[in-house]
Amino acid sequence: MKNKITCAALLLLSAFTSSVNAQWTKVGYMINGTDTVAGGNFRGYGNNMYSATDKGLFRSSNNGDLWTNITASSAGTSNEKFKSVFVAGNGDIYAGSDMKLFKSTDNGSTWARISNLPDSMYIWDITEAAGNMAIAFTKGTNYGVYYSADQGSTWTMATGLESAPRYFMRDGNTLYLGGTTKGVYISSDNGQTWALTGTGFPDLPGVWGIAKTGDNLFANSISGKGLYRSTNNGSSWQNTDTSVFKGFCQVFSMATAGNTIIASMDGVCNAGVPIKMSNDGGNTWSAFMDGISAGFYPNVGSGSSGNAFYTKKGKEVYRYTLASGIAQNQLTYPLNVFPNPSAGHLNINLPGENCQLEIINALGEIVYAQQLKNQRNISLQLQHNGLYFIRASTNQAKYSGKVIIQN
Repeated sequence: MKNKITCAALLLLSAFTSSVNAQWTKVGYMINGTDTVAGGNFRGYGNNMYSATDKGLFRSSNNGDLWTNITASSAGTSNEKFKSVFVAGNGDIYAGSDMKLFKSTDNGSTWARISNLPDSMYIWDITEAAGNMAIAFTKGTNYGVYYSADQGSTWTMATGLESAPRYFMRDGNTLYLGGTTKGVYISSDNGQTWALTGTGFPDLPGVWGIAKTGDNLFANSISGKGLYRSTNNGSSWQNTDTSVFKGFCQVFSMATAGNTIIASMDGVCNAGVPIKMSNDGGNTWSAFMDGISAGFYPNVGSGSSGNAFYTKKGKEVYRYTLASGIAQNQLTYPLNVFPNPSAGHLNINLPGENCQLEIINALGEIVYAQQLKNQRNISLQLQHNGLYFIRASTNQAKYSGKVIIQN
């Protein structure tokens, strides 16, 4: 009995200690000396974190401890102010600046400008859906989305946008897009056409981004209208908490990991707590400031495995490790499977790490199982019609998707 009690006590102490020690930690500087770094949207792909700044595109391969400017040594990108970054399913890296779009096919060693797009485009975001690359841009009073089905060789303007776009969010085969003065747009054809979705936004909502935890969608207003939530896939929206996101409330960015969402903000709702978090789908919010002081933290992000949040204050980078607070085996991310429906041949974009891939039919039978090593995509042929569920798992996270076969 004594041993059992001792073990239980040690487990309880360990859990308590992990909870107490969980906090923001300054892990490094992007630039040394007195220079500063503006911007810095964080994006995680595989084992790498990226941050697009006005001093270049930075990458960390060790959870933020060390950052390298991977565009500084290239003649074409050395003076660019970067705003967006995306790593495609085939491993190509796309980086958008306040003027141009660039692409690297050798992991960031060299860069080439994609020259068949207009000059002086402010490229807010980049994404990929079922083989289509898409960019959201503004250029003076012009704006829109360009999409490409051939890795950037040719581009076509999307239709349906009535306001300047900002950031994409992909949920399975559906793309969402912040529409600034109008609200939220949705595309069900991989970014080719867009339509406004949902009611409940105020006039000129200033929506920039969309995030998802569980069955909840969130849309942040940078123009001071707060944070909006939808529980019905965007059909209607309302202020997620009027006691928190009140008055003039700018919500600059959001990041999610599992069922946890954090939001960075300024205005009346700041009240000395510029980062807040919710782990119950936005029903309640609390301060998320352990380890950092009050200040300006407009950029937050999370790693692709969901084990850490990141933020930046000037050139200082902070990390909040979540391994003790969120079970990694509970994190599930969508797989990009296309075409869907399929005539039998399908492509699957993989997380790019060693993973176990399984395909299960509607009867629960595993029809394909393979251990894959560092593959970004795979092509398969399925013979029988029906619904199939696709699962991939790495040491850090799980991925899922589904496809309908119609021969």
